[in-house]
Amino acid sequence: MTLKLDKVLILDGAMGTELYKRGLPPTAIPEELNLSSPEIVKEVHRAYVESGADIITTNSFGGNRIKLQSKGLAHKLYEINRRAAEIAKEASMGKALVAGSLGPLGRMLEPLGDLSFEEAVNIFKEQGMALADGGVDFFLVETAIDIMEVKAAIMGLRELPVKKPIICSLTFTEGTLTVTGTSPSVGAVSLSSWKADGIGANCGTNPFIFPEIIKDMASYTETPIIAYPNAGPPEKWDEVPPERFLELAVEIYKAGANIIGGCCGTTPHHISLLLKELKGRGPAKRSIKRGIFFTSRSKLITCDGSKTIVIGERINPSGRKILAKELKEGKLEILKRDAIEQELAGADLIDLNVGVPEVDRKFLMRKATIELLKIISSPLSFDSDDPEVLEAG
Repeated sequence: MTLKLDKVLILDGAMGTELYKRGLPPTAIPEELNLSSPEIVKEVHRAYVESGADIITTNSFGGNRIKLQSKGLAHKLYEINRRAAEIAKEASMGKALVAGSLGPLGRMLEPLGDLSFEEAVNIFKEQGMALADGGVDFFLVETAIDIMEVKAAIMGLRELPVKKPIICSLTFTEGTLTVTGTSPSVGAVSLSSWKADGIGANCGTNPFIFPEIIKDMASYTETPIIAYPNAGPPEKWDEVPPERFLELAVEIYKAGANIIGGCCGTTPHHISLLLKELKGRGPAKRSIKRGIFFTSRSKLITCDGSKTIVIGERINPSGRKILAKELKEGKLEILKRDAIEQELAGADLIDLNVGVPEVDRKFLMRKATIELLKIISSPLSFDSDDPEVLEAG
């Protein structure tokens, strides 16, 4: 089977809450069941296949090195993830696609945390390899709160020898923002520019904001959209009954979603209702905004000819001896001050140029980028005659 998104596909529902119903203690490790009790995991998958789901999701959400290490299972990472894929493939019986689930890493990337971007890339690549070896049809990077973590996942998965589609889903818990400040429009533009095969939203606190989230995403991209809300807020995951969930799903479809399913608290019954109402429909028509877009983690700048875009270009050591001297010494105080002042003065973008001789410009560009991401919200534009320096930013 192949991933075709010219018609609506139905995703499965919750895995964790279904496992709890089958006796998994709240403190247990769901991914460990792939080794100790594979029949229980397969039973959940089969229930969704029988409900008519086009896609089932592997029991590997927390199967990355960082999370497994915290549970003393890092040495079983490959086996846990490979078996997750194999169990799902067996349960699918050729009737459903298998999405390889990759959840958040459990540590924040720089500059919000101490995990380097390169390390995050390798961690996603490691988990992705095991899922690919187990036979997943595509990767589902889900419940993401940090747009840079998603980019690391895309890069890591694209380094695998076998290329598979990648769908990425953000989670919005602060109204219609992720906890790191990314809006649906910023997420749509960023993930589409990174050539994700699908983008969207899942989980979160309020399922009834999903039509608004999906409509905002759909207005900025032609990329297929996935949406799978909870059946209620945390601690009340049974608050939205299947019939009301179906009404919500129809609204989500009309907002522009191509793949629709459920997250925490949803059941095979929820999914069976979606099948009857939505499966096989053509994608809803979108009204897409046109222009050139620039994004940071939390800001979207649109260049559509309606206004002048101001780029702050003061961070350039050419003709600025004091700035050049400071950069050679590895100091960034003037650079940071210039960025803040330009943003306060109304610059839409901040241009970053660290082109001084006799320094490691790739290292300096990376260091300066991380520091600026801590203190300004405007998108950065990178300025260098060396492509490797640009890439370092």
